[in-house]
Amino acid sequence: MYVPIHLVASRKDQFEIDGIELLCVELVSNHTKILMCVCYRPPDSPVRFWDDIQQTYDLIRQAGYDRIVITGDLNADPRTANGKKLDHFVNSNSLAMYVNNPTRITYWINSSLQPRSS
Repeated sequence: MYVPIHLVASRKDQFEIDGIELLCVELVSNHTKILMCVCYRPPDSPVRFWDDIQQTYDLIRQAGYDRIVITGDLNADPRTANGKKLDHFVNSNSLAMYVNNPTRITYWINSSLQPRSS
């Protein structure tokens, strides 16, 4: 993650639990705090990944953050158990997903991501 030098940034590794490739950085500008999290879920990750990411999200909320951005590559085809878990994570936490189309289509992967309204 690259951050402009005019922002105050500090890594919050207390939210980076084992089993998840995750980087969390608190950004501060004009006395406003935003927690930016970048996450990668390898395609072969077990479904329990979603329980771990929910645990992380809960820790972040309990720490008092209400401005949270989660971005990254979560590799979740909506037709699979992982896709259903991603959908549940997004909906149960009142999040919005801004990917409307697949970001990679191959011979083996030919799915569409469901757009979310915000």
